[in-house]
Amino acid sequence: MCMTPALAGATEWMHFDATGEQLPHNAINALESTDAGIWIGSEGGLTHFDGTIWRTYTQGDFLPANKVNDVHMDATGTLWVATYEGMAVYRNRMWEVMTSENSMLPTNLVRSLSSDADGDLWAGTWGNGLVRMGHGTSEVFTAENSALPSNGIYCVKVDAQGRVWAGTHGGGVAFLENGHWTVFNTANSGLPHNNVLSIGFGADGEVWMGTHNGLVRLTLDGEVPWQVFNSIYFDHDVQVFKDIVADDNGVLWFATDGGLLELRDGVFEFMSESNSGLASDYCNAVAVDANGNVYAGHAHLGLSIFNSNGIALNVRPEKTQLNMEVFPNPTTDVIQVRVPLKGDGQHEISVTDLAGRAVIRSASMSSSDGETVRHTVDVSTLPVGVYVVTVRADQEIASAPFMKR
Repeated sequence: MCMTPALAGATEWMHFDATGEQLPHNAINALESTDAGIWIGSEGGLTHFDGTIWRTYTQGDFLPANKVNDVHMDATGTLWVATYEGMAVYRNRMWEVMTSENSMLPTNLVRSLSSDADGDLWAGTWGNGLVRMGHGTSEVFTAENSALPSNGIYCVKVDAQGRVWAGTHGGGVAFLENGHWTVFNTANSGLPHNNVLSIGFGADGEVWMGTHNGLVRLTLDGEVPWQVFNSIYFDHDVQVFKDIVADDNGVLWFATDGGLLELRDGVFEFMSESNSGLASDYCNAVAVDANGNVYAGHAHLGLSIFNSNGIALNVRPEKTQLNMEVFPNPTTDVIQVRVPLKGDGQHEISVTDLAGRAVIRSASMSSSDGETVRHTVDVSTLPVGVYVVTVRADQEIASAPFMKR
């Protein structure tokens, strides 16, 4: 079941942190938007938010480490998760862990991920250069065996032409095209700093690079190939550009140490603590979903969500074999929840708003195998709106939306 996106009170801003039940840690390192929701990589694990339910995976589940550096979904729907202790991979409905001991990785220190049109994965490592993995083969590019200028890779991205771009620590940026490396640094180009932290691509094919000293626009076939945008240009206190993403409308978004930066129709606009609902000026990651919600992952204060038209979150009850009934729907005072359970043990019933925040805390009850659980939930004190009721029992889970009038 899938509902049309619902406005979360038509608010432009929401914020979530580790003090609630949504995130395991306030330091957000990576964001990846997919058709099934947003993946959030933090210092405390990997969290998935589908617009309704928040779920966190940790080292106790399948992650090789709780510190997640990057998250990437390739064209086949395979999810790749980078940590400093190897990678976790989700494909064919199965999770697996890849390390230097059981895979083609030369090291477990994986920092960044991307993929190309051939289905090859490109992994940027910290100390062992750049790795291409695919179709049972691998290739490692280092400063010792190639023109790659540094073995410390901050980021790797593949552009529409199939060129592989690597932002490095201390060596500038390099791109691989038809087996040949081209390197740009402060000595041979307009690059303002040799630490290149982020790379993104504009609608016209230009390459954007975030550094430790400003933002750069590179147009390989333009009359002015290098354009630098820094604190002087913006008249704003900003130096570090940690992440770059383009939305479906060609708008570019930048995560910086001066807030969230938007580039729309050639005009830059900063959103910061002082002029918006952004929780912190120091942003590590940014992503945009299909509903136009912009997610800003902070270095220390969790996750902010923004939408100038009002935040719209999909109600996506999880696929499950449980057939849960909720009635009356809409309701004014109570809902009746009826769901068959397969096993003995405890089950919990909770109600959340569309942002995944608990509005009615979990009630725990016992059930028997094959029993149809019936429960009445008092929702009379809730404001008018759309909510989600969830039943969890052992490995089973069912969710359904309802409207409070």
